[in-house]
Amino acid sequence: MEMDPITVDFPLRGEWEAAHTPAQKVPSHGTDQLGQRYAYDLIRIEKGHKGLKFFRGSQLRYFLLGVKLEECLGWSEPIFAPFSGTVCVAKDGWAERKRLHLLSDLAIVLKNALTFDPKRTGDLRPALGNHIILKMPEKEIYAFFAHARCGSIQVREGDEYIWVKSLPR
Repeated sequence: MEMDPITVDFPLRGEWEAAHTPAQKVPSHGTDQLGQRYAYDLIRIEKGHKGLKFFRGSQLRYFLLGVKLEECLGWSEPIFAPFSGTVCVAKDGWAERKRLHLLSDLAIVLKNALTFDPKRTGDLRPALGNHIILKMPEKEIYAFFAHARCGSIQVREGDEYIWVKSLPR
């Protein structure tokens, strides 16, 4: 079945890097669960820096002590709806960890990969954090935004959003 092209806008403003994408592999996150087949991990990086330096401070400090979430360059940036639609899910109130650290981050990913079962629990926040799912009207097309800052979600389930084309960059 062939579909007409869908127009979507980029949900963030400024310069971002796509760390994991379906251009690298499908499914992009190693699973088809939770809509991750074509998922993108977007991080804000330091301009002019080679590699994925997504925080203020030294690489050594990140590897040894970790960095506070507030030191991450994309932390607390607003997320914009990429198309008109209805909010199907809006989950907030999940407390974030205080610091990012390579080893603890890998341990969380491993723990969720081995023990998290979305069929067993109705709460996806242990794996996805605070999140929103937006559905395009009259189509089975969804946008899923995960790992939002606690207290930042300003929409409720059932809200209608009218997409406004973003300003030229």
